[in-house]
Amino acid sequence: MLAVDLPGYGRSAPLDHHSSEALAAAVGEVVPARPALASHSLGGLVLAHAVGALRPELAVYEDPVWSPSPEPAVVQYFRDQKGTLADLEREHPRWSDRNRRNKLDALSAWDPGIVDNLGTSTPAPVETAVAPSLLVLANPSRLARAPAQRNWCGADSTSGPSPTPDMSCTSTPCRIPRSAGGLGRGSGGSRASLSVSS
Repeated sequence: MLAVDLPGYGRSAPLDHHSSEALAAAVGEVVPARPALASHSLGGLVLAHAVGALRPELAVYEDPVWSPSPEPAVVQYFRDQKGTLADLEREHPRWSDRNRRNKLDALSAWDPGIVDNLGTSTPAPVETAVAPSLLVLANPSRLARAPAQRNWCGADSTSGPSPTPDMSCTSTPCRIPRSAGGLGRGSGGSRASLSVSS
């Protein structure tokens, strides 16, 4: 399993200017060919921009932000995520304390400046699937917004028939099969970093 730190996350240095295209290019520098990829939130936007070059065996989008909002209140919401354990308890009452602590640890290594320019990023090109894809949404989703969500999931925006055989949508938990692909590392000097775990 490969875990990608986007620029400005974890051990990866931030970019001078964050955009969906720049983040996707950084991911493309470190991810090996034909992987199975899973993404969440902003990672969904990045994956949607990188999927054409990476041609994954499977692309999983879990509650993606395919069209970041330029609204100042939205940007401030994400900047304010560096809260306390009590803040996360209110925001995520079903999470365990361990998961909340993990989230706080991850946020401590996150550059909140990453959200400043994302509202002007090119929305995710998700009108048609470039690779076999699965869209998994919270119900209701606070992140994935129409119309792209409706294109994949049907009129009710949470589940339904897919317009092509390469697209699937669910708001029901599911298991993703383990990829048979090999592991690799990108070239030196890239802006994203890669961790390998089993």
